[in-house]
Amino acid sequence: MNGQVIKFVLADLTGSWTRTDNGNIISYQPTSEVGLEVVRESATGNPTTYFYTFGQAAEAVLVVDDVIHILSRFTKSLPGDQITNPSGSPLPFHRPVDPGSKKVP
Repeated sequence: MNGQVIKFVLADLTGSWTRTDNGNIISYQPTSEVGLEVVRESATGNPTTYFYTFGQAAEAVLVVDDVIHILSRFTKSLPGDQITNPSGSPLPFHRPVDPGSKKVP
């Protein structure tokens, strides 16, 4: 079994998912071909975005606080926060982290 556990800053689920809240654990189960983008911040404060794709029969993605459990390997990664809204602009509630600052925006 392949999988990754990532402490994340932001996760963006695209496509159709069902959500189950089991107290401390929230699970997301794909109901069709879906995508997942996860932004992780390194110890130096530099964000990296990891991209995943799943089929309908994929295992659920589990979230516990700021840790996400993914039973898959990422398909690609890019430096910085690459999560955008459908028009291609950055999400309005998320400001990219300044790599020179430890302060949360």
